[in-house]
Amino acid sequence: MSQRHIPGSILVMLMIGLMPVAGSAMIIQMSLPELVSQSDVIVRGEVTTTECRWVHCPYGRIIVTDVTVAVGEPLMGSLDQPEVVIEVPGGVVGDLGLRVADAPQFTVNEEIMAFLSPVDGFGHRAVTNLHNGKYTIRDQLIEETGEPVSEFTARVNATVKAWERRQR
Repeated sequence: MSQRHIPGSILVMLMIGLMPVAGSAMIIQMSLPELVSQSDVIVRGEVTTTECRWVHCPYGRIIVTDVTVAVGEPLMGSLDQPEVVIEVPGGVVGDLGLRVADAPQFTVNEEIMAFLSPVDGFGHRAVTNLHNGKYTIRDQLIEETGEPVSEFTARVNATVKAWERRQR
């Protein structure tokens, strides 16, 4: 490449890098009381399976990942089954993939705590406020906050009780 083309190439790369992404959005971090008030179920459990599929939406078809979690401890709400299916936007079907920037990532055998909201009439749920409502548990610590699971669980339980009192 000649030297006279380098400045133009750099300008084009800068312009592309600064362009807003169509359809992008910024997720505002929710406080614990906000997560509780926006969720109908909070669970602690282990991811047992992940499976990607196509779904129809108002804009066409998109890929979602169904994440099955074996519930070890329900912290809020009631479930009529020992597991819950969480629908997460994005995934890979065949040779096509979709990645959603703020969607939480799940791996099989991962221990989690999740704040969930209903998403459809089939019992699927969504993580409240995307990645903000999913916490990974490793070595009895909440990875995102660094605090012991017992302390975080106590804070969640106290927040749930306070929220339930306000709802009466």
